[in-house]
Amino acid sequence: MILIVAGLLMSTGTLAAPSTGDVRWFLNAAKYESARGFVATVFKNGVLSLTDLDSDQLDRFDSVFVPGGHATMEQYPTNAAMGRILLYFHQNAKPTALICHGPAALIGAI
Repeated sequence: MILIVAGLLMSTGTLAAPSTGDVRWFLNAAKYESARGFVATVFKNGVLSLTDLDSDQLDRFDSVFVPGGHATMEQYPTNAAMGRILLYFHQNAKPTALICHGPAALIGAI
């Protein structure tokens, strides 16, 4: 099964994120670098951008899960790529789950 978790597409070692390099959501730069190290270890195929995913690539994914959090409220409502992905999943009747602040991402799909 392939999922989008915390705005990240997870597929056999591949990670796709709406943005990279945003240190604001970490206590400090060291915590940010630690998280980047974890991602590099777990997702050996590198990081992709959500904007680079087209419909053919999205078809490989079974579902999408968007959790909440303050970053979700700030980044997802205006993220056109996330809106496009959510709209694609809706139009193709694929499971979509959004919790806490996650539904804010739906604004981009309108």
